[in-house]
Amino acid sequence: MSFVNPKMEVLEKLILSNFVDMIGKESFFLTLDDAVKASQYSLCKLKTNGPEEAIPETSVV
Repeated sequence: MSFVNPKMEVLEKLILSNFVDMIGKESFFLTLDDAVKASQYSLCKLKTNGPEEAIPETSVV
């Protein structure tokens, strides 16, 4: 699950409710292009290295 460019009000509520901590900051992106690239990277890593290496190191939030 990924979130792309959420409005500030929504993002603040997600942070206050600890939802961001629950799903991880790496699920939030400023642009759709960033989200797609991160998903492609994760899929590529998953295919080559297994699930432990599938999450990219960068995050937006």
